[in-house]
Amino acid sequence: MKKEKVKYGKKNPFELQDEPFSDNEAEELVANWTPLKKCAFSPNFKFLKFGPLHRFFAFCFNCLAVFIVGPIVKIKHGVKVYGKKNLRALKKQGKIVCCNHSIVLDQCVLQGSALFPTRPFYICNPAIYQIPVVRRLIRLMDAVPVPFDLKSKAKFFDDIDRGLKIGRTMIIFPEGSMWPYYNKLRTFKKGAFSISVRAEVPIVPIVLSFKKPKRFNKFLGRKKPTIVLTVCKPISPKTEGGELRSAESLMLETREVMEKIFLERNSLDWYQLPPALSNITETN
Repeated sequence: MKKEKVKYGKKNPFELQDEPFSDNEAEELVANWTPLKKCAFSPNFKFLKFGPLHRFFAFCFNCLAVFIVGPIVKIKHGVKVYGKKNLRALKKQGKIVCCNHSIVLDQCVLQGSALFPTRPFYICNPAIYQIPVVRRLIRLMDAVPVPFDLKSKAKFFDDIDRGLKIGRTMIIFPEGSMWPYYNKLRTFKKGAFSISVRAEVPIVPIVLSFKKPKRFNKFLGRKKPTIVLTVCKPISPKTEGGELRSAESLMLETREVMEKIFLERNSLDWYQLPPALSNITETN
């Protein structure tokens, strides 16, 4: 029995239609949405580099991403930004930006539309570092892989704490995997909030929501949803009650703020997960 793949109509991208797809296509979809294999790092691996030479080349590469990739995304989607003033008080202070993971290259959108000229570092899947060319490029973007072994995790947290204490900005997607244009907030993982409590830096929630393109945008050739980026007010961690309880409280408070904004500003309700992915469940 053939399964059904949901596609968008050619004339109207918001008009759903059902078409059959092969078992190979189903397997490819599942593979793209399944976490990659674990990889190990050497004891001397620098998760975050601080040298002047790296900072120079990273700055150049980030400018390239902001001024080339950023405008391409804006032209393709259209981006509206709200609440950017909430970042002014934290200009020279370490902070953790938490955002829902729902578009490709969302870190470029965040940096180009809200954070620039700040050069943030962000948490990524460690398996990306197994790709020979890509790992060199994301290294220049200060992509920090999450290790799995205990020895590497100690070095990982030390490098992140050092970066936050000297005023760096960290971007993290607490949902983990990326689901394009998903119309709900998914389960948050606690890692970012534990780091916030331990390093005593605030969380800055940023919400990506979506709107159907208006007629003028369609005239410009924009068939993708318009991105609405909302920078919320910073949330400082509470130190009483222990690290675990404080991180849990901070995570719930952050999610509550983000969910409220998302429900207010998201008007896109046509997202549908491909049937091949129906058996894949989120893990904490």
